[in-house]
Parts: sequence; C-alpha cells; structure tokens
Amino acid sequence: MNSELTNYIKKWNAYDEKISELNKTISKYRNEKQNLEDLIINYINNNNLEKTKINIGTHTLIKRTTYNLPSINKNIVEEALKTIFNNEKTIQGILLRIEKIREKNRKEITNIKKLKNKLKKNN
Repeated sequence: MNSELTNYIKKWNAYDEKISELNKTISKYRNEKQNLEDLIINYINNNNLEKTKINIGTHTLIKRTTYNLPSINKNIVEEALKTIFNNEKTIQGILLRIEKIREKNRKEITNIKKLKNKLKKNN
C-alpha cells in the first residue's frame, strides 16, 4: 500500500473513532434530556400547568403534543387498495408493479465500512 493511501486510511479511521466517541456522548445526553423531559411533563400534568408558558431567559417552554404519520409501507398501501378494489388479484398485481418500480429506481451507495476482525481461536 502506498503512503498516500495509508495516510488517508489513518486519518479516516481517526475521524471514524472520534465520531463514534462523540455519538456515545451525545446518546448519553439525549437519554438524560429525555428523562428530564419526562419528569417535566409529569410535573406539568400533575400540577395542571398544560397551558403555562415557562420562561427560561431567551426561550419559552410549552407542553405540546404532535402526531407523526407512519411511513408509507406495503401494508398501508395494501390496506388502502382493499378499500378501493374487491379483487385480491388486482391488489396483488398493483403491489407487484410498485415493487418492480421501486427496484428499478434503487440507488447505489458506495462507502467504506469498518468491520471488526474476528479473533482466531488457538487450538
């Protein structure tokens, strides 16, 4: 391996390890933040503060509920088709056509993946 490639790999690996380390730290903060958020929501609910705005300096906290739509998947499409068509063969034909179009539009992604080496057992 030439030295230019070796340097690229060393730098890439150092970045990968740093990103992994930072992601672990961020994950810990996210978990702790979620725990605190749960405590705050419970306090707000238990003390009838649902409509209260909490001023924290340059920001205001409010309790808000949102609803996220699920991803469109084969089961949802099939369920919707069953409300339109009574013919199972037609429904399955449409689903098959959708799958073929998805497959035709598959995007290629090339990257470098770091795999952990397996330890060889000593006999």
